[in-house]
Formats: sequence, structure tokens, C-alpha cells
Amino acid sequence: MKLSKIILICTLIFPFLAAKTLIAQGSYSVLIGTVKEVRSGIWLTVESEKDKTVFNFRIGYKTVYLPSRYPNAGEKVKVEYSKHQDALVAYKVTIVDAETGEPLAPAPEKDDGPVWNVGDSWKFRYSDKKERQQTVERIEGNLYILSDSSEAYKLCIDQRTLGIVTYLNPEGRKMKPTNLLNLYLNFPLHTGKKWTRIVTAKAHGTAYELDYLNEYRVMSYEDIIVPAGKFKAFKIGLKFSADAGVRSRYSPTSGTAYVYYSPEVKFYTKVLLDKSNLWVDTQEFELISFSLRDKQSLREKLLPASERAQTSVSATSPSAANTVTVTGTFANIRSGAGNEFPIVLWGQTLAK
Repeated sequence: MKLSKIILICTLIFPFLAAKTLIAQGSYSVLIGTVKEVRSGIWLTVESEKDKTVFNFRIGYKTVYLPSRYPNAGEKVKVEYSKHQDALVAYKVTIVDAETGEPLAPAPEKDDGPVWNVGDSWKFRYSDKKERQQTVERIEGNLYILSDSSEAYKLCIDQRTLGIVTYLNPEGRKMKPTNLLNLYLNFPLHTGKKWTRIVTAKAHGTAYELDYLNEYRVMSYEDIIVPAGKFKAFKIGLKFSADAGVRSRYSPTSGTAYVYYSPEVKFYTKVLLDKSNLWVDTQEFELISFSLRDKQSLREKLLPASERAQTSVSATSPSAANTVTVTGTFANIRSGAGNEFPIVLWGQTLAK
């Protein structure tokens, strides 16, 4: 009788021990296919490359991702999995190149930001099919001064954020930027990083200006294909939302943009916008060509002193009175609560 009990217990326990051994040895089934969706960080849906069958995999905190991020819809993946209680459990998800099948390169630990040189240029095509080229003409203090092929004015861009500080008209007078999509990067960049900023821009169809809370998040480091080529880029999600106090008066007051910044290109490769009417006056764009020059001498970068005096723009940091801190809500911004990230209200500085 005792022997029968021992045999029964061994019969019940052995399969679990065997399964545990297989998992420890990495003996999983493998599926290669295309990601259809990731739902709530719990389920991964993949269409098999072999026969187009759709599989649902359970994912969780023990699932290993290479590179270290969730795959995006449309990406090709290699899923190593096993069956557990009638569910397919993914233990390792490797994002691979759609053409070569090789694992994607991991995201760099961080990108400290670009260094531009005089003569660097980028040409973009906008959603209205028009093309514009921006070229670094000179460097003054912490500012890059760029010409724009479609505009008479010049762009003054902060070296630290790549945000437009001001415009210069042909007479050298400063003009306050009021465009809605004035991007502002917080280097160094790395996957998962978040930051926040306030942008003041005109509401569509009115002469009034609204304060928009811009919430940035570096979502992934991935391949992006544009007419200029294929590049590795940080995909940055950008959520716009207006102060709740004005939402009842102006519509729409929120929208989302996706920005692709490439360390290789040293600038943006693509910007996509959601379907919100917030963007009715704003266009998507993508990079069609670029040229990066070797570092030039200081003499080549600077204009003569007489000419520089007419167009020079101050690159000094704003005073404390023009800086607030953000914790993610307008109430905290106004009160100055928190100390997560300094927000520079360049519009106030330039208005003086």
C-alpha cells in the first residue's frame, strides 16, 4: 500500500519537475511573426510568419524583451514560449529586423545631444508636399542661427534643447515664436525618460493665446525609414493639453504627436500627428536629405563684429522670475510646487 502511494505521488510530481527543468534549460517553442498588438501589458498578439495563424501570448514582469521595450505593432519578433494551464506564456520576446531576421541593436544608454557645425543642413518634405531646407549659418553663444529656404527670417535654436528661442527678420529684429509645435528636447535622451514643458501658442481661428502643457516621453529606440534613408531614432510621444480653465471656451484643446529624433542625423527624421483638429494649422514632415559638415574654425562660424552687432541675440539663461517647476498639473505649475524639471517661459523673456 505504501509503495502504491509513493508511485502515485511520483507520477503526479514528475511532470512538474520535468517542466521546471525544461524552463530552466530554455527549452521553449519558438514562433516568428508580426506583432498585431500589445494589450494592457498582459497580452501579446502575433501573426505567424509561416501560415498567418494569430497567437495570443501571456506576458508579464518575468518576460524578457530584447531590446528592452515592448514591440510595436507591425514589428517582426521571435517569441520563445511554453504552454501553461491552457495559455501560451512568452518567456522571451526578441525584436528582429524585418529583412535580415537579426536582433535589433539595443538602445544606447543615453544620447547627450547633437553638436552642429556651420554648413550642416536638413531638407524636409511637409504634408502639403512642399519642401524646406534648414542650414546652420553661424553659432552665437548657446544659439544656432539657421536659415530656412522658404522663409525670409532666420531661426534661433537653443543648443541645449533644439527648441526655437526666437526668429530674426531680415532687419535683425526679434520675433516671438507662436507656432504650436515648438519641440523642446531634454538631453540626455534615454528610453523611458519623461519631461514636461509649457508652450504658449495661438488658439486656432482666434487672436488669443493659450498655455499648453506638453508631456514628453521617450517611448523606444527603433528603426525609422524616411526618404533620406533608414536610421535608428528615439521615438518620443508628445501629449498636448490646454488648461482646464479654457477648455470650455476653445476647442479642440488636446492632441498627440510622435517625434523621431536620430542621433545619427543629429535632428528630427519624422513627426507624425494624431487626427485631432488641434493640428489643423500644423503639418507633419519627414527628412528627405541631409548634409553634415566637419567641424569648422571659429572664424568661419562667426560674422564680423559690425554685422554681428545688428543681429546678435542674447543667449543668457532667463532669470528665476521666468522659470517655474512642473509636476504634471497646471495647478502645481502655477503654485511652483515640486522640483521635477525647470520650464523656461522664453516668451516672457523675449517680450521685454
